[in-house]
Parts: sequence; structure tokens; C-alpha cells
Amino acid sequence: MNKRIKAVTNAFSYFKDNLILDLFLELVGFVVGIFLFLIIFWKEKPDTAFPLGTLMAGIIFAICTFLTGMVGFVRQFNVAVGMGCVRKKFLQAYLGTTIAFLVIDALVLLLYYCIEKAWYLGMFPELVWKLTDKLSISPVKVILILLVILVIKFGSGMIVLHFGNKGMIVCWILYLASSLGVSRVAEILSENPNGILGKIIYGMVDFFRSIGQNAGYALGYLVCIGLLVILIRAGLKEEVRQM
Repeated sequence: MNKRIKAVTNAFSYFKDNLILDLFLELVGFVVGIFLFLIIFWKEKPDTAFPLGTLMAGIIFAICTFLTGMVGFVRQFNVAVGMGCVRKKFLQAYLGTTIAFLVIDALVLLLYYCIEKAWYLGMFPELVWKLTDKLSISPVKVILILLVILVIKFGSGMIVLHFGNKGMIVCWILYLASSLGVSRVAEILSENPNGILGKIIYGMVDFFRSIGQNAGYALGYLVCIGLLVILIRAGLKEEVRQM
């Protein structure tokens, strides 16, 4: 029994170590982004300031979240369930720690944003911080974003756990397509807004506008919670698999 408890504890210790590594890499990205902005400022003398450091840290956060979602979840599940941990208890612990760590990451990014804004405007008072006018942060939006990240992280882990290496390849393709395809989609929309893709995108935008902002948030919450329920039910039936 002690051996099983130790194995489960080690599995979640591995996840905690991943969080520490993620925070360190985000700090590195934050510092690199600040240096890049200072180089741009001294060379081009822009009129506005942008939180490039926070953006770099956020990109690293997204990459680390995706990677730990695929690899970390599978490793933890195989070790914990393989040593006799009940699936229900494992999923409760996994989701609880994942939510807690996502909140920590979000607070760290918010702290970086505040530090970067105060530093830039303190060093260069002539700069205009225009992002504030466009950035509207509310608890409803933040929680919904964290739910979406949780679904992606948990979902990618479940896909890799169920389908093995094939699932990992699919997740990588989807990740690369979403990362590289955004600029291409924007380009297509600007060139041909009346095309098939334009009709689909603008149709979705018109739909969410028609139902109202609150209804859109409610729909987003329902979709995320529904997907989490499906993933949890699937996780209760999964078997330990060798990668």
C-alpha cells in the first residue's frame, strides 16, 4: 500500500516539477521580450508601448501547457492507475492540481503585464499604452479562457492516452495547424471575404452577436463543461497503455 501511495505521489511531484519548469521558462521569455522591446525602442523610437515580454511568456505558457497535456497526463495516469490508484480519485486529483496550476500561471502572467506596463511608462513617459483601451478583463472571460485551456490540455492527454503515438501525431498536426493557420485565415478573409471560409467565420460572428454577449458566454461555459464531462467519463474507462 505504501508503495502505491509513493508511486502516485511521485507522479504528481513530476507534475509539480513541470510547473516550476514552466514558470522558469515563462520568466526567461518575459525577460527576452523586454530586451527585444528595448532594442526596438532604441532603434525605431515608437510612439506606443506593447507588453512584448508578457506576450512571449504567454506563448511559452501555451506551448508548455500543450506539451504537458500530452505527455504529463499519460505518464501520471499510467503510473498512478498502474499502481492501483482508483481512476476516479486520480482524475479528481489531476483536475484539481491542473486548475490550481492554471490559476497560478494566469496570476503570474497578470503580474508580468502590470510590471511591464509600470516599467515602460516609468522609463519612457512619452509612450502611449494603448492596449488598455482594447483589453477588457473580467472574471467571466478569465474563467472561460481557463476552462478552454483545461479542455485542450485534458483532451489532448486523453487522445494520446487512448490512441498512443497516432494520437500524439494528430495533436501535433492540430497544434501546428492552429498556430500557423491563424495568419493564413486572416489573409484569406481579407482577400476574399465572400468566400466559403468568410461566410463560415462571419456567419459565426453574426450568430454570437445575435444571441448577445451573456448568452455567448453561457454557451461557451456549457460547451466546455459538457466536453469535460465527456472526457471524465472516458477517463474512467481507460486502461493503462504503453507508449
